[in-house]
Amino acid sequence: IEAHEELNLAIPKINCRIAKNSPKTYVDRLSQSILSGHNVYALFSDEAVIAGLTANGKSLEDARCYVNGGCQETMVEGQEHSAGVYVYFNMPKVMDITLNGLTEEEYAKSTEYSRAVFPKPIEEPKDFEEFYNKFMENLKTSISAVLGLRVKYGKHWRNVHPCPFFSATLSDCIKNGADYTAGGARYNRSTIGAVGLATVVDSLYTISEMVFKRKRFSKSA
Repeated sequence: IEAHEELNLAIPKINCRIAKNSPKTYVDRLSQSILSGHNVYALFSDEAVIAGLTANGKSLEDARCYVNGGCQETMVEGQEHSAGVYVYFNMPKVMDITLNGLTEEEYAKSTEYSRAVFPKPIEEPKDFEEFYNKFMENLKTSISAVLGLRVKYGKHWRNVHPCPFFSATLSDCIKNGADYTAGGARYNRSTIGAVGLATVVDSLYTISEMVFKRKRFSKSA
């Protein structure tokens, strides 16, 4: 932390695990650094992450050895790899299309498949609850579509970009005689990066307050 501050680094960011029993001096030092404006940290809650990993089939012993696999995705050290989060899902764009629909340029560039899974504009919801429920339906539909494409094309990764030397460092790849891109590691998963959650939350709150509660703006504004 001191070296990061002294050199005013942005990359690599520091990955920090925090638990209920973390020393107060450690938590206070992190807090001081963040409050001073040096905020290039990835903070992970042991209780939340370990519970999430075990809920997804990892042993407790392995889950306790989690690390940050890159930007933000968690993984078990030496047991798996995130396969690279090369798909970033833009959640605020779902909100944008929900509110405004596609532009003429976006529609012209879209395909028949994409038009079928694009978010549906919500024109005249009677209240915020209706708007929220329809937006969540849009979000789920769009995420499902992206995941479907990830599965469809991700299975070709083993042929496009196998990683034999890296795979040799992961548990079970040698035993299974398979590259990690072919499912040879102890745990094999595929991920996408869902970005813009804070922007979506802010947008929903603003719509709830300014459109439906205070009625400062119309639903079509």
